[in-house]
Amino acid sequence: MLRKKLSDKNKNFRLVVFIGLFLTGLIAVFFYAALTGNDNQVFTDVVMEFTSAQGSNKSAERNMFYIFSIIGVLIYTLCYIKIKENLVSKNEIKSSVYALTTLLVLIGINYLVHQKLSVLLLAGLLIYIVATLKDESLVINALSFYIISIYATCGLYRLYVSAGGNNDIKIIYPTILCMLITLVIVLISSDKKLLLKGILFSQALVPLLLLVFIANKYIENTGSVTTVSIPKRASFFIIVLILLFEIEAIIKIRKNLLSLDSLNSILTYGTCVSIMTFNRFSGSGSIAVFDFHHTYENVIGFSQIFQLGQKPFADYIPVSGMYSVLHGFVFWFFGHGLETYYYLSTNIYFLMIILIIVFLLRKQFAAEWVLLISILFVVEDYNRVALIVPAILLLTWPDLIAKKNLWLKAWLLSSYVHGLYYPVFGAAVCIAFLPLGIWQIYTYVKSGDLLVDIKTTKFWAWWIICFLPILAGTKLLLGTLKHMLAMGKQTIFADGVARFGQVAPDDFFPYISNMSVRVMIYLLLSYMVLITIVWISFALFLKCGDIKFGKNIKNPVAGYISITVAIMFLIAFSYTVVRFDHLELYSRNSGIVKAAFIVFLIIVYRYIPKGDKISIWLLAFSIALLSFASAEGFWKIDSDSKLSANYQVPADYIRVNDTSVHLGDCFIAPDGYEYINHFNDVTSIYDKNRSFLGIVENFGLFYFCDIKGDSVMEITNTIRGYGAAKETIDILKEKHSIVGRYVNSDSNYYLYHWLLTSGEYIWDDNARLFLPNEGMYSKEKVLELNKPTDISWGDLNLEKTPGSWGSSMESLKNIFSEVELGHQIKKLDCNYEVSFENEIDGDEADFIYLDFGDLTANYKYQLFFCDDEITQEPRGIFKYIYKRDYNPDTDVEVSWVDDLGRYQQISCNMDEGKLLIPLGARTGWLLNKHDGISISIYGDDSVISNINLNEIKFLKLREVN
Repeated sequence: MLRKKLSDKNKNFRLVVFIGLFLTGLIAVFFYAALTGNDNQVFTDVVMEFTSAQGSNKSAERNMFYIFSIIGVLIYTLCYIKIKENLVSKNEIKSSVYALTTLLVLIGINYLVHQKLSVLLLAGLLIYIVATLKDESLVINALSFYIISIYATCGLYRLYVSAGGNNDIKIIYPTILCMLITLVIVLISSDKKLLLKGILFSQALVPLLLLVFIANKYIENTGSVTTVSIPKRASFFIIVLILLFEIEAIIKIRKNLLSLDSLNSILTYGTCVSIMTFNRFSGSGSIAVFDFHHTYENVIGFSQIFQLGQKPFADYIPVSGMYSVLHGFVFWFFGHGLETYYYLSTNIYFLMIILIIVFLLRKQFAAEWVLLISILFVVEDYNRVALIVPAILLLTWPDLIAKKNLWLKAWLLSSYVHGLYYPVFGAAVCIAFLPLGIWQIYTYVKSGDLLVDIKTTKFWAWWIICFLPILAGTKLLLGTLKHMLAMGKQTIFADGVARFGQVAPDDFFPYISNMSVRVMIYLLLSYMVLITIVWISFALFLKCGDIKFGKNIKNPVAGYISITVAIMFLIAFSYTVVRFDHLELYSRNSGIVKAAFIVFLIIVYRYIPKGDKISIWLLAFSIALLSFASAEGFWKIDSDSKLSANYQVPADYIRVNDTSVHLGDCFIAPDGYEYINHFNDVTSIYDKNRSFLGIVENFGLFYFCDIKGDSVMEITNTIRGYGAAKETIDILKEKHSIVGRYVNSDSNYYLYHWLLTSGEYIWDDNARLFLPNEGMYSKEKVLELNKPTDISWGDLNLEKTPGSWGSSMESLKNIFSEVELGHQIKKLDCNYEVSFENEIDGDEADFIYLDFGDLTANYKYQLFFCDDEITQEPRGIFKYIYKRDYNPDTDVEVSWVDDLGRYQQISCNMDEGKLLIPLGARTGWLLNKHDGISISIYGDDSVISNINLNEIKFLKLREVN
C-alpha cells in the first residue's frame, strides 16, 4: 500500500512539475519577449531584408528557444532527482482509452483554437460511445471500419469520375452514410467479426483513391468540359500501383475471410498508403499558378545539372541542398519537365516518400496505430522536410537496432544522403542519433561481435561499399559545406522574420474579439509549444531510459531514442525559428514538429510501460501538436478538387499548348503566358552556351528559357551578405558569366559595388546587362563607362533599414573604415547643407552615419501582416508585445547632383534617430565626384523643429575582392 501511494505521489509530482514548468515558462517567455522584442538587432553585416526593414530583434528571439529549452531541462532534472521510485500499474491501458483520448483531443483542440468542428470526428465519437455501451472490445474495429469505409466511398467516387461521371460530392454524405452503416453493424449484428469482414472488403476500394492522380477533366469559362492528357509513364505507374494494392487486398480476403483474427492481420499496406496519399494530394492539375520562384526552386537542380550540364558548386550552386535534383528528376521522368504536369509529378514524388514511410510504420506499429497515423500525418508540400520522418523511422526500427553493424551503416548512409538533400535537417537527424550511435558502437565492441565480424571478408566488403558513394561525393559534401558557411553568417539578417509583432491569423481563437489577447496567445503558443517539445523529449529520456544518476542507464535504447527529438530541435532551431512566416503557427518548424509527433507515438507504443498513464498524456500532447495548427490529414480529404469531377479553370485563364517554353498543354493567366514569352524572346538573342546570373528574376524563367544559371541563379533573394557575395564573385571571376539587371543596388550592395567598381564588368545600358570585361578595356576605361549606370527601379526609400543598421554601429565598426573628410554643415530650417573642403570620389565614402540623438520618445504601436504595417492602440500589459514604430511620420532624405547633372536622392524613416545610409546604393554616387550633399527632414513641423543633427560620419564599407 505504501509503495502504491508513493507511486501515485511521484506520478502526480511529475505532472505538477510539468504543469508548473509550462506555466512558469509562459510567464518567463512573455517577459523575455516584452524586454527584447523592441530592442535593436545587433548587426554584424549590412544585410537588408525583413529583419532590418521591420526593426526586428531576431537574434534575441532565436536565442530564446535555446535559453528556455536549457533552463527547463535543468529545472526538470533537479526535480527528477527528487523522485525516488516510479512504480506503474500492472493493468494495461485499453486501446479504447487511446481512441477516446485521440477523439477528445482532436475535437477539443480544433474547436478551442480554431472553432472548427468536424462531422467526421463527431460521428466517430458517437460510434465510440455506442460501441462502448454495446461491447468495449468493438471500439477499435468499429472506428477502423468507419474510417476505412469513408475512404473506400471516396475511392468509389474517384472510379465513378474516371468512368465519366460529372457530379461532385461533399464529404458529409459519405461520412454520414458510413457512420450509419457502422452503427447498424454495432447495434444489430451479433457477429463480432462482421466489422473485420467489412474492413476486409472495404479495403478493395480504397486504392481507387489514387485515380485522383489521373484526373484530367476541366470546366472552362465557357462551361464546356475538356480534358488534358496524362503522361503514359505517370498513368502506368499509378495504374500498376493500384493493381498491386488490389491484389494485396484480394490476397488478404482469401487468406483471412474464414479465419479473421484482428485488424493487425488484415489491414493492407495499400490502404494506409492510399489514405495518406489522398489526404496529401494537392495542386490544381494542369492549371498553372503564377509562382515561378517557389515551384521551380523545388526542381531546378536536375535541369541545371543533368539537362544543361552545369557542374554543382563549380558553376551552379544548389541553394541549401540537392533536394531540387531528386524532386526535379521525378518532374522530368513523370511530367516530361512540363509545367502542365508539375503538380502531377510533385504528388508522385511525395507518393514515393509515403511508400517508404508506411513500409517503415508497419515495421514499428500495430495496425490500428498505422491507420491512425495514416489519417493524421501529412507529408507537406515543403520538400526540404521530406526525408526527416523516413530517416527517423529507419533508425528507430527495432529489428535494425538489434543488428548493430547494419544499423551503423544505415546511420552513415542516411546521414550522407540526407545531408546532401538538405544539410540542416540532415545534420539535425544525424546528430540526434549520435547518442544511440555511440551506444551501438560501444556495445558492438563490448559484446565481442565486432572482433568476430572484423575477421570476415563480408564485413570489410560492405563497409567499403558504404564508403564508395561518400568518397565519390566528396566534392559535393565539400561544396555543400562551403556554401552553408558562406550563407550561414547572413541567415538571421537575410532570412529572418520575427514572430514578435505579428498579426494573429483570423482562424486562431476567432471567437476572441480582442486582437491583443489573440496576438498574445499566438505569440506565446508559437514559442512555448516548441520549447515544451524539447522539455518533454528530455523528460522521456530520463523516464524511458530509467536514469539513476551515478549509475548506468538502465534502458539505453529507449532513452536515446527519446532524446533524439530534443537534439534534433536544438540543431534545427538554427534554421527553423529564423523565419516565422506570417499566418503559420509553426512555419518552418512544421516538419520537425510532425517528426516529433511520430517519435512520441513510437515511445507511447513501444517504450512506456502499458499500464503507465503517462502514455495517455503523451498521446494527447502528440495529437495536440497537430491540432494546434489544424494540420491533421483528414481536414484535407475534400481539398484541391479531390471530391470534384472536374477542375474549375479560373474565368480569365486561357489554354495554351506550348512546349517551346516547357509549358505543355495547360491553362494559364494571359499575363503569365505573356510574361514567360517576353523573357523567352528577350533571352533568345543570347548565346545559350554561356551561363548567366540574375538575367531573369526567378528560377521558373531560368527553366522556361533554358538558361544556364551560375552561382545561386537568383541574385535578389540570396546574395545579400559579404560571405554570399564572395562565393558568387569567386565564380564570376572564374567563369566570366553575364550578369543581368536583377541585382538590387541596395539589398545586393556588395555584389553591385563589385560589378560597378572592380573593372571586371561593364554595364551595357542598351542590353541592361553587366558584361564581363575579359581584358577588352583598362580598369579606368571600365569605370568611366560604368559611371552612368542606372539599375534602379524608381525612388530609393530604405524605410527602417538605416535605423536598424544605425543602432549597431558598435558591432559594425569592424567592417567600416571612417573617412576623414573636411566638411562644413549649414543648417537651413530643417535642412542641412554639407559641403566638402575638397571634391571626393563617391567610392571613397559610400556610407554615411547620421546621429540625430535619442528620438525614442515618439512612437506608435503596430503589428505586421506580411509587408503591411497595421497601427494599433493596445492597453495594459498587451502593449509590451506590440512592435514600436518610432517616428513613423518623420523621414530623412539625402540628396545630391551627380556628374551628369541628375538629381539623386535616397530616403528613409527617422526611426530612433541613428541612421546608417548606403549612399553608394543610389545611382550617381559611386564613380561620381561630389562637393557636397543635402540632408532634409520631412514630417510634422512641431516634431521636426526639435530635431538636430548631432553627428555625421562618412564611412567606407569593406570590399569583396
